[in-house]
Amino acid sequence: MHSRRRVLGLVGSSSVLALSGCLDFVTGQGAYEVESDPARVSPSTAGDTGYELQEVSEEVIEEQFEVAGQQRSVEATNYVATYERTVEFGPLGEAALAVFAVLSTPAVEIAGQTLNPVANYDNERLVRLLASNYESLEVRGEAETLTYAPFDTEYEATKFDAVAQFEGQEVEVFVQVGSVRHEEDFLVPIAVYPQDRAEDEEPVVADLTESLDHPADVEVTTATSSNSS
Repeated sequence: MHSRRRVLGLVGSSSVLALSGCLDFVTGQGAYEVESDPARVSPSTAGDTGYELQEVSEEVIEEQFEVAGQQRSVEATNYVATYERTVEFGPLGEAALAVFAVLSTPAVEIAGQTLNPVANYDNERLVRLLASNYESLEVRGEAETLTYAPFDTEYEATKFDAVAQFEGQEVEVFVQVGSVRHEEDFLVPIAVYPQDRAEDEEPVVADLTESLDHPADVEVTTATSSNSS
């Protein structure tokens, strides 16, 4: 699962003008380019849990903002690795209803200030942004807070009660989302799975989350670009 994210926010002119080594950006002759390192699930863990890599997508987002009365651009490259697992689910039989994805997005630090708003988003805002891009997903409320520690860095993920449309049927699902800083990027692990499978899937999601590789050597299978305003 992946969706379009708007990961860059506005920054004050004093911070931008304090940039060093980015003269084209300051003068408006070019965009300030920044790229995250891809993240993925450890291949051995993915194999042990039955989750299969579906794609690694790259999205380049260009954000426009005003500096000292002039328009400036920041161009950020993000990556999303998406995994699926087929589970047995009642009338649907075997279906790819368990999804795990990890977004890597650059912190974008300029003059000591982090531009990327993921730094300040709580988990509810993250899941609402996710749901806003999928008409088939309705988030109903928070169910539980969970703690993970990839890279020995502890963070809190939130499990949300939700309903998804799958092949014309409503499926009650849990959506887990949170964010963690690692090196120069923010990582956003996302999991979606049927509520009826929660007992089996929750420990698997924990294994996937805590086995993340970053930076990871991956092959990009989908590339897109977009402009944000």
